[in-house]
Amino acid sequence: MGRNTTRKPAGFSWRAAAAFLALVVLLAISAPAAGARGLAERVSVFAGTRPGPGTFGGGHNFPGAALPFGMVQWSPDTTPSDRHAGGYDHRDRHITGFSLTHLSGAGCSLYGDFPFLPTTEPIETSPVRPGGGLAGRFEPGFSHRHESGRPGYYGVRLNPVRGGAIETELTATTRTGAARFAFPSSPHASLLIDAGGSAKPDDLAEVQLDPRAREITGSASSGYFCAQRPRYRIYFAALFDRRFDAYGTWSGQLLAPGSTAASERTSPSLDPAATAQAGAYASFDTRRNRVVTVRVGISFVSVAAARANLAAENQGAGFRDLAAAAEGHWNRLLGLIRVSDPEARSVRTFYTALYHAFLAPRTFSDADGRYIGTDGAIHGAGRRVQYADFSGWDVYRSQIPLLAMLMPKVASDVVGSMLADAAQSDCLPRWSYANGQSMTMVGDPADPMIASASAFGARGFDARTALAAMLKGAEEGCRSADGSYVERQGLDEYKRLGYLPFDIDVKRRNANSLFGDPDAVWASAASTLEYAVADFSIAQFAARALGDRTTYRALLSRSASWRNLLNPDSDKIEPRFADGGFIPGYDNLRGGGFAEGNSTQYTWMVPHDPAGLFAAIGGRDRAAQRLGRFLRRLNGSEGATHADHALLGNEPNLNVPWLYDWAGRPDKTQEAVRRALRLYSPAPGGYPGNDDLGTLSAWYVFGALGLYPEVPGVGLLAIASPLLRKATVRVGGGRKLQILASARSPLSRAPYIHAMRFDGHPHARSWTTFCALAQGATLTYRLGRRPNRRWGASAAALPPSYGPGRRMPKDRCAP
Repeated sequence: MGRNTTRKPAGFSWRAAAAFLALVVLLAISAPAAGARGLAERVSVFAGTRPGPGTFGGGHNFPGAALPFGMVQWSPDTTPSDRHAGGYDHRDRHITGFSLTHLSGAGCSLYGDFPFLPTTEPIETSPVRPGGGLAGRFEPGFSHRHESGRPGYYGVRLNPVRGGAIETELTATTRTGAARFAFPSSPHASLLIDAGGSAKPDDLAEVQLDPRAREITGSASSGYFCAQRPRYRIYFAALFDRRFDAYGTWSGQLLAPGSTAASERTSPSLDPAATAQAGAYASFDTRRNRVVTVRVGISFVSVAAARANLAAENQGAGFRDLAAAAEGHWNRLLGLIRVSDPEARSVRTFYTALYHAFLAPRTFSDADGRYIGTDGAIHGAGRRVQYADFSGWDVYRSQIPLLAMLMPKVASDVVGSMLADAAQSDCLPRWSYANGQSMTMVGDPADPMIASASAFGARGFDARTALAAMLKGAEEGCRSADGSYVERQGLDEYKRLGYLPFDIDVKRRNANSLFGDPDAVWASAASTLEYAVADFSIAQFAARALGDRTTYRALLSRSASWRNLLNPDSDKIEPRFADGGFIPGYDNLRGGGFAEGNSTQYTWMVPHDPAGLFAAIGGRDRAAQRLGRFLRRLNGSEGATHADHALLGNEPNLNVPWLYDWAGRPDKTQEAVRRALRLYSPAPGGYPGNDDLGTLSAWYVFGALGLYPEVPGVGLLAIASPLLRKATVRVGGGRKLQILASARSPLSRAPYIHAMRFDGHPHARSWTTFCALAQGATLTYRLGRRPNRRWGASAAALPPSYGPGRRMPKDRCAP
């Protein structure tokens, strides 16, 4: 790569100081208003870092330093990535490195790029094992007693094999990070930078050193998240505050002291033993000066862009100032919701969840607005931020509506980013990461993401462009330009039959072609339900944003496709063959056709038409009885995907506790949601499943407020009861939604609504709308320990359901 002759060595300058002050001013004017001091102290960054019995995934969160939606997420890695997808497992006692990028709460590992590791071990041979990873003698131990973390900061005391402890501290800006390493007195203090140390095997790893500039740069190429095709390339530039007393590189098992460059290439592979291996080290004599500070910028465009990000965000300020600025930014953002309650644990769990809901998606454009597109070319984001990492199957259910409510500009930029991806690759994303399209999970979740963002206040994108992209995938079928990605597999059969037949699902499984065949259908019944939700979302967006009657009628009719899989003999959603027959003797607990769940669990996944579902299975009373049996247990181990009860640690059942509102038993919703909230805590094992880029966290936030966006694409909120005595939510443009609750006992033991008022007027419906709240409102609750069967139970109080033939809404705010 070319050398940038205009860069300067690290050090103080008035220009750099001015740049840092400009950054602080920018954070101050772009973040929410002041008055939220200290909220970051109520966050446990370690929540969801410990898998354990009774969980489905256990969070897979990381505890390191990051800003909201940060490109840099600098965090410790403790284990091989196949054990804990977040990179850090709270049960472990050795650290393998501090990598610059992570994926928040996903079930498969990714990123973990450029791990830095301090050591006092003499570097006499290559520090990596054959096949990847640092040799054991370079993996220091640590204790949780000497570990701390808060939003924007992480610190730990490392205990190397020999020598004294190494104090390590990390902080971050959006696109850069800073680290302080306090070594013991040693002639062998070194920092290792493993360019081939990504969580997934690298097919490229390269480093360059410039001792005069005190700089190390490099790049890596990795990918294959959940065995999917996309790969990405990432770059870093690291500037040190002191000269190198020694330095060198390695390539594979070859150590080259004094070398200033190393690289290795391999063929892309899922085999960890096939990873490219290259890295660099810089050594320092710490017998007089123990502290080494390094500032690092990253970019997905180039090394020069990583340097530019570093210059724009991380020049002229000390480590403590950067950490304070990071914590201040988090305080302001967490202050979008101010809650109070005598039960401190409830408040701490709430802010822990709100924090995790803001870690994704990832800022993908550089400080100058440039980013690498899904077409492999460099583009400019203009006035918006380009985001990446859209876990669509997950986030459309809770996290996107929450972002739209609280930060419409961010949510609008998320939609704008998805539309840019579609313009460059021809298709809307399903589960994309970096600049690659992935077919992880099922359905067409971009449609409910876009429609829900719009319904909850995000309007800063072109609605006609969005609808055109949605219809392309839903009506014509969409294949990416390189042929590796198909937006809706089986679309022809879905349109012809009204469902995806199990015939093609069986063929896919027999062919074992998940990776090889982009047209392959996985989980035909689950995919049909997801397509129904997507069709419904398109219909609502077309009507509410553009008044498009034709699209509304056609797609609303198609959103009833779930009915074609409801077996009248079992009253459950089941796979169906192309000839119309259901599978004889089908096992509703262990049968095929579903993704991370079974027939019993997926039967409830009709969030847009609960009334239609209830009528089809025997009416509201029978539905309420079945819900009672189904919700008797709310979670379980991974085997719970084959159980006859709910699995609230995974996405398909997140809507279920709220369905009682449609059955005329809102008291049961209040009770079930409260039980579900107890699945969460600020402890390391405090998540009931994979957080999936903030999905479970956002679910908790909504549940604790007593409101939930049950119907994708519609700004309708089902009502339960608030867990906290007072909450002030800044919605949309900053209007205040106040939620006040009182009871004769702690609210955690008083889940039932005895009375509710909306702006002082009695409110007896078990639902409301975002539009009713967006101009500012006060919801007041009187709660009790015993159910009030009368509140919200009348036919007039039931939330609307959206079956075929429902009249087109006149505007965005129509219920």
